[in-house]
Amino acid sequence: MKKILLFLTATCLFASCATIINSEYCDTNIKADFPATAIINSDTIALTGEDDGQTIRQKRSKEQKIITVIKDTSTYTVFLRPYVSPDYLCNIFSGGIGFIIDGNTPKIWQYPIRFSLPDHYIEPVDPDKYSHKGVMNIRFSLPFVNWFYSSYEGRGTMSHAGFMGISLGLDYYYRDKTFINISGAGIMDFFIPFPAAVDFGGMVDNMSSLYGYVSNNHRIGRFAVGYGISYGYDEWNTINHGWWAENTDPALVNQPSIYRNSTSLGLVFPIHYYTYKGFYAGVIYRPMLLQFADKTRFRYQHTASIDIGYMLRLKK
Repeated sequence: MKKILLFLTATCLFASCATIINSEYCDTNIKADFPATAIINSDTIALTGEDDGQTIRQKRSKEQKIITVIKDTSTYTVFLRPYVSPDYLCNIFSGGIGFIIDGNTPKIWQYPIRFSLPDHYIEPVDPDKYSHKGVMNIRFSLPFVNWFYSSYEGRGTMSHAGFMGISLGLDYYYRDKTFINISGAGIMDFFIPFPAAVDFGGMVDNMSSLYGYVSNNHRIGRFAVGYGISYGYDEWNTINHGWWAENTDPALVNQPSIYRNSTSLGLVFPIHYYTYKGFYAGVIYRPMLLQFADKTRFRYQHTASIDIGYMLRLKK
């Protein structure tokens, strides 16, 4: 009950962080190391090259802002690029619910707090550079929050949640906005969201999964929705860690540890939201339908993870 109350409290406090915390506008300090005039949003800024610059207020947006720079007798343009606001990323503490509530509101974006003008033209960023036909991306992610439901014939069922995991994957776009992803992941239900040495006592349930999957994915704006096949190794173990009180019933103290494991075949449904710079966050739902334990049987189990990651383009 305490864990449920703690989760609900965190959800209420951190859900829709960007919408609640961020205002409609943000400030950017523009400066230069040389005398110049900068024009942005129809505002003209005169810079001496020796001052601390000037601060402009602008509306949040996912669009790049064009800055026209006039230096001596030359004129060129540079681009002020938005990034995802740190307040938006705080939605992870609500179990990911805040990502849904914030949606695609302009308040999730932030322009740089400080920006120094370069003395040359800068190419604009291609927002879809990761999703053209022929592109290949490698991705690394941390499945930060994980939910498990395990079921074994004659050995009960268990639903549990926790933290920690790691995943590595590869994307290949066989046509624009559509790609095949091959990924492998390891997830667990550690009860705190960071690595730490912990002493346990009594009978403690531990759940973990090692799995791989292949999925077909479609980009829809900044979102990608996928479906595919998953195969993995799953464990649900109840371990006797000792440290019982002196007056504990000996029958409890002497309980043997229970080990449950199986390989399983099922489906996978990844849903992710991508930023301009390769960062992404999303949910991976993995229902397991065919269980290979002491014998092969149709039996439903699942894992679901909220993960945050970064992808790097390998092939243009």
